[in-house]
Amino acid sequence: MTEQKPRFTYDYVNCHLLVEMPSHVHEIPCTVFKAWFDRFLDSLDFDHTLMNANVFMNAEVKTEELSTIPDMAMSLIIGNPRRPLKEVLPVLIESGFSQDTNLLIMKLRKQILAKPEVLMVIVALIGETKPYHSPEHSSEAWNTLLKETPPRSFNSFLELQPVDLESTDPITIAGLLFNPRVSGPRLRAQRSKIIIQTWLGFQTVEIWVWVRGDSPINVNLVTGACTAHGRLYPDPHMDAVNAMINKGLRLVKDRLGSLCKEASPTYDIMTLQESPIIFPLAWDHIWNSLVAASGVTAHSRYLKWYGESIRGVKRMARPDSPTNEPSSSNSCSRTQPNVEVSNSSAQPGASNAQQDGKSKSKHMTKQRTDEGKGKGKSIIRCTDA
Repeated sequence: MTEQKPRFTYDYVNCHLLVEMPSHVHEIPCTVFKAWFDRFLDSLDFDHTLMNANVFMNAEVKTEELSTIPDMAMSLIIGNPRRPLKEVLPVLIESGFSQDTNLLIMKLRKQILAKPEVLMVIVALIGETKPYHSPEHSSEAWNTLLKETPPRSFNSFLELQPVDLESTDPITIAGLLFNPRVSGPRLRAQRSKIIIQTWLGFQTVEIWVWVRGDSPINVNLVTGACTAHGRLYPDPHMDAVNAMINKGLRLVKDRLGSLCKEASPTYDIMTLQESPIIFPLAWDHIWNSLVAASGVTAHSRYLKWYGESIRGVKRMARPDSPTNEPSSSNSCSRTQPNVEVSNSSAQPGASNAQQDGKSKSKHMTKQRTDEGKGKGKSIIRCTDA
């Protein structure tokens, strides 16, 4: 299983650092959108010696004011690759999974401020049935799962789900509290005694689209002439989103033509203008991929909790362990930053190791020196994406 690395957005002017921790569920929308945008670019007939068009995932975008890593971005590099005239970013896509929506919108607004030429922004917002929290310390689920050594593999973990599970049901597993060989009414009777631990469940999957008008895109969660909102789950309605995406694709196609003319004023863009716009908009593909990725993300949460909890149990079992001894007088003390936690989903009574709820963001404020750019305070925000 590939370990996801944190992603950073830093605002040099206001000294804001946003740290995002992605998951498999978080990656799905942009992974599918990338395939669709690659197909869109392949369908357009233009001179690739004048324009280099690519779709990147998790590539850094840096300006004088901002360093950011969009989940997905389309890049158009105009002119000679050795001495390009400029780079234009016509499309940005972000995905939010159990993430503070306000922080995501703030990130997009900073990106638009740094790259006002953006023609279309797409955001996928994935909400859970309830904020995730790991098994409470010493609960029946906690005690039962930690008795198993080693931790369960991906397949073994998902085998603990009910056999009649629907694709839209939460992934609820509590460990070997029943005999998997028993079926029928006896199984249902045994399951009624199970203390359920919910690892992941989808409540909503929403798509927002913004396109540029006469002025740069204003990212707000309010529909309008240049904004569309749709819901992929539950009760799908995506007509408005489809229409707005098609509008944005036409803008990108027109912009690509004007950039080709900028690179070579004598270039004939007729063949480009006559090229059909091919963009699948197969929303079932995104939903089915999210369902598949939910098991991977749920298992990742389980492994993270298991690893942290089992280490805590071992330390408690060995009170004379060096890790439990007070630090010597020769050790250097480390000043901890002031941490303010908001929207934490950790439950009362849970240990620090268990407080890994997903819908949380952290503000860590530290005093900067007077040297360099951005004097004053630096705000660090950490979110699970």
